[in-house]
Amino acid sequence: MRLIQKKLPTLATPRTGFVLVLALVSLAMATGATAAGKIYRTVDEYGNVAFTDVPPRADQSSVTVELDPLNSFETKTVRTPDVRQLWIVQDKADDPVEAIVPEYEFLRIKSPSNDATVRNNAGNLSVAATVSPRLQPGHSLRLLLDGSPQQTSRNAEFTLSNVDRGTHRLSVEIVDEAGSVLLTSEASVVHLMRYSAGPARATPHR
Repeated sequence: MRLIQKKLPTLATPRTGFVLVLALVSLAMATGATAAGKIYRTVDEYGNVAFTDVPPRADQSSVTVELDPLNSFETKTVRTPDVRQLWIVQDKADDPVEAIVPEYEFLRIKSPSNDATVRNNAGNLSVAATVSPRLQPGHSLRLLLDGSPQQTSRNAEFTLSNVDRGTHRLSVEIVDEAGSVLLTSEASVVHLMRYSAGPARATPHR
């Protein structure tokens, strides 16, 4: 590679020539050839200045131009993660399944009505409940008499026998297969009357 600075017309000033020489040196430094060897500055018989990386002839005067070492850096290969490693396949069967508990709109005792009076000498008491929506699979109704469980059934009707006379509190609750209470109705009060046949009263003689 050979760069030649030719003599400029009289319009050129010494400062202009210096700037041009500096530009030529910068151009030579930017080329790949400068990294391999030296740069020589030669002047021909016409006063033209040339910069070249080719050694000049023995009879040609030249000056070696010392260049600052070029900055270099080592390139590092950046390893991108394998996209396949970003995908994790999880079996849905391993996911925990949350139990969905259905919501019931209401649960109450239909009969006997609250504060009702029932007369039965044998102490039998029939109780009917109502629930909406209907019972879900695995759920049952449990009848409580004065807070004590009496009967459990999928049907909404119960029959109690030999209940003591007096005032009692009835309530119904929905339980699941494990016996856990899901919903309890409001208590309903019932008054049970039982008549007993006593000994005949003696008729007074006149």
